Amino acid sequence: MLALAFDGITSFSAVPLQWSTRIGALLAIGSLGFGAWAAYVRIFTNLTVPGWASTVIPMYFLGGIQLLFLGVIGGYISKTYAETKQRPSFIIERSGACRASSGLAGGALPGVAVQALIIAGCWIFFADQTVRLHRFAVENAPLDALLSRTEPDQRALSLIFDRASPAYRSPAAYEHQSLWYQAEKHGFVDPNFATYVPQIARFRPGMMPMAPLTLEHDPAGFEWNKDNGRLYRYFFVRKEGPLPRDFFANSECDVALVTHEGEWSLYERRNCR
Repeated sequence: MLALAFDGITSFSAVPLQWSTRIGALLAIGSLGFGAWAAYVRIFTNLTVPGWASTVIPMYFLGGIQLLFLGVIGGYISKTYAETKQRPSFIIERSGACRASSGLAGGALPGVAVQALIIAGCWIFFADQTVRLHRFAVENAPLDALLSRTEPDQRALSLIFDRASPAYRSPAAYEHQSLWYQAEKHGFVDPNFATYVPQIARFRPGMMPMAPLTLEHDPAGFEWNKDNGRLYRYFFVRKEGPLPRDFFANSECDVALVTHEGEWSLYERRNCR
């Protein structure tokens, strides 16, 4: 009786996997619905879609697909397991003898516990990513204030001195955040991903890259004449402290600070001679 009770507790159960399938399907369908809503708002209305949507939607969609496949594959395994349990007893006894002879005696693996650990791990990952993304959205909110002070269809230069994000615990989270100006205001930002050969993105006419890729990792090396500063109307700067006074020094144009929010600063080229 004790062996029968232990076998009933530790035997493979499909119930957690069925929940995994349902939750995965809900996450995937919900993410698609949210993505369709975000696309509608972006295309057909004047409302602004939060920047975190582009990260949260694919993360939850892919996570839902993973849970869905985990449940489907696990359901197939549980069906096979159930069919095996229903075989005549002499086959089960023979299997037990084989396991004992191979040194694997010790009973069935605690299938329910393994399934619960897998599902718990997935939810812990989702919860961690959600908290980190929320903190990052709060931390990066000043960038929205900068974007609201810009005109569309202009050329900008990204100068990211401090790329790390304590909120998201990433050493390079801000490396390309300035490209939100390109995404939301339809301008063009250097340095740009389209510079790299493997990318599908291509440059628009008259928008070939001018800033060297070295500025991506060494913005302090910017020089007005060498880096064609006159071409840019806006300069997105992320730096904990102020820029040196002569950072934009030149004999062609005036460069003025438009706004400063947190570690973000927006400079604008004005009155070129």
